[in-house]
Amino acid sequence: MNAKRYSAEGKEKILEPFRIALKIEHEGKKFLLEAAAKSEHPAAKRTFEYLASQEDNHADKIQKMYQAISETGESIPMEEDSESPQEKIIFFNKRLAELKVDGSASAGDIEAYKTALEMEEDTEEFYRQKIKDTDDENVRRIYEYFINEENAHTVMLRSCLDFMEDPATWFKSHK
Repeated sequence: MNAKRYSAEGKEKILEPFRIALKIEHEGKKFLLEAAAKSEHPAAKRTFEYLASQEDNHADKIQKMYQAISETGESIPMEEDSESPQEKIIFFNKRLAELKVDGSASAGDIEAYKTALEMEEDTEEFYRQKIKDTDDENVRRIYEYFINEENAHTVMLRSCLDFMEDPATWFKSHK
């Protein structure tokens, strides 16, 4: 990987998006945990808790890159996850299918899903914009990783929303 050495001014410029990203991930986790706590539907609760744990993973990766650049002036290669975003989606849908759910989600759960979807889409767009601003391959790779992760979360949330709104159709399409 082509790590780039940053000047003091360059460090500040490259670190600012990581500070914003950390804030986004922490706010996302807070929202998801609050949604999980309010939800009485097992699928909604499980979804929100799972996605909140993913935000911790994201914040950890951001923090590692931030710390490396801050301390050494150089970016570092990102540690790869053991599962691809597609594998996470498959696992998520498999776990969702294992839930034996009677009844539909509350209006509050549906609204929380829609809000979470907007948040994920906005976060993905943030990373898409930031990737355009860097020529550092390590930073580009971490932004690509987050674009793929946020997209996977969007797919999971849409799947769960479909599950909540019409479980019979969801099960037919996920055999």
